[in-house]
Amino acid sequence: MKKPVLLILIAILLAALTACSTAYPSSKVTDQNDNTKNTSKNSVKKGEKTDLLAQLKRITKDAETVNDYIAGFERFCNQVESGDGEELCFLETGNYDFSGENEFYFSLVRQYKANANDDEYMQVRMDIIFDPIKPNRQSQIWSDEFDTYEDFFKEINSSKILKYINDNHLKSKRINFYADET
Repeated sequence: MKKPVLLILIAILLAALTACSTAYPSSKVTDQNDNTKNTSKNSVKKGEKTDLLAQLKRITKDAETVNDYIAGFERFCNQVESGDGEELCFLETGNYDFSGENEFYFSLVRQYKANANDDEYMQVRMDIIFDPIKPNRQSQIWSDEFDTYEDFFKEINSSKILKYINDNHLKSKRINFYADET
């Protein structure tokens, strides 16, 4: 491919990412559900997949650091209406090759029953993706191990993996937002 054509394609891609993403230094934000709509609601009912994703993106739009994204995700979890009690948040970390490339994932997930009459769950997740970390630092923290979401997020904020990310000034490669049924 000729150099000018490649530069034009790169410019188009950057313009598209800038137009539809949240600012994050040295990172790209990707949305795995492009059909989302903006919403100014302060709370969103469970099961409204596109509204939930839009809500999470709205809450985190001004985030600049991993800590800002965590705080935004905590606000998002506190704003989702609860109902049947079958819901939780969790953090998963580790090196994975989901994209075909080995990368470190710091993934926050909000999971709840999609429909009271169904066994399916809805997951709204935010993946903060870094270059791989050595040694691999896999971990999971589940909100149902704590009395409150506040305690759950205190555990995340004091976790060894977040300390490692902050102490080593790791910059994310990109941030992905998903909303899917399990």
